[in-house]
Amino acid sequence: MKKNKFPMIPQASHHAIHSLALISSLAALTLAPAAFADVTLLGDSFVSLSSPTKNFGKQTTIHVVQSMREGYLKFDLNASSSVPGTITHATLRVYVSQKKGLGGNLNIHETTADWNELQITASAAPVVGDVIGSANSTSNNWVEFDVTNYVSEALAANSKAIGFALRGSNGLNIKIDSKENKTTGHEPTLDIVWGGAVGAAGQVGATGAAGPIGPTGAVGPIGPIGPIGTTGPIGPIGPIGPIGPIGPIGPIGPIGPIGPTGAVGPVGATGAAGLIGWERVVGASSPDNESDKSVTASCPEGKQIVSGGYATLNVSDVAKIIITSSYPSSDTTWIASGKLRTQDNMVDESFSLQAYAICADQ
Repeated sequence: MKKNKFPMIPQASHHAIHSLALISSLAALTLAPAAFADVTLLGDSFVSLSSPTKNFGKQTTIHVVQSMREGYLKFDLNASSSVPGTITHATLRVYVSQKKGLGGNLNIHETTADWNELQITASAAPVVGDVIGSANSTSNNWVEFDVTNYVSEALAANSKAIGFALRGSNGLNIKIDSKENKTTGHEPTLDIVWGGAVGAAGQVGATGAAGPIGPTGAVGPIGPIGPIGTTGPIGPIGPIGPIGPIGPIGPIGPIGPIGPTGAVGPVGATGAAGLIGWERVVGASSPDNESDKSVTASCPEGKQIVSGGYATLNVSDVAKIIITSSYPSSDTTWIASGKLRTQDNMVDESFSLQAYAICADQ
């Protein structure tokens, strides 16, 4: 059974409705009255795929990063459902306070509203539906989306709340002000404009009589076809010139004699014996965002360390990793240690560290 994307939930009280004003029609105009509803924001948060059980509901920004972090908004529709008339326009507005890079699109998706901003995590996030709108953005600017059809469907279903999911594409990495950011007052908003109440339909008037069909005009005469001109004579074909003679092929020169075979050089000295029974052993950490990691690679029984090293995996930029040590801790083990640079805190960076040992028979 398909889950209802517009659930009936109790009204929360994060903020009061900012305004619900009815503007009467002007005497000189025939436009219907309009009502404007600035809807209450019930919850805003984001989730991180690299920290699937962590909640970010108290953050002052909503962090949206393509394929890593996505935001969620929830608005109250209780007051809007009591406004008479029909929706003429609904606009979702968010304020981008920070953007990393120039590219990327912010995409708004349908989602459910049955979640709590202080409990939502990546491992317990609501189902995300179709894309409603997409736009580019710049730092310190509002971005607007037309969500008229989506809001109309929610009110038609008597929903008391409506949810939006915020996802990035084309390398998007932005931060959006949340309602917890008290210094800017740039919390996300949902503005709904209502048209006046529709009056009863008037009586259909009687159909008038059909007028007479006018006479068909006369077809004009077809003009005469002009005469075809005479075909001119084909000119004579000129003579083909003679083919010139093929020149003689020169003689092939004689093959020179094969030179004598040189003397065989002396046999070189026998090299040192190579490694017997060598193999490469790898030890690896889990790919998570734990800052400090230490990994050990151990030789099997009966073998000892010949050489070793390290490798970093699952990281967007290896320059963010500092290798603090890589050395043989005994005749049979190799240890490698590393950590994230402290200034790279824009995104929770995950990485995996490997230590490897080259082992051979003792």
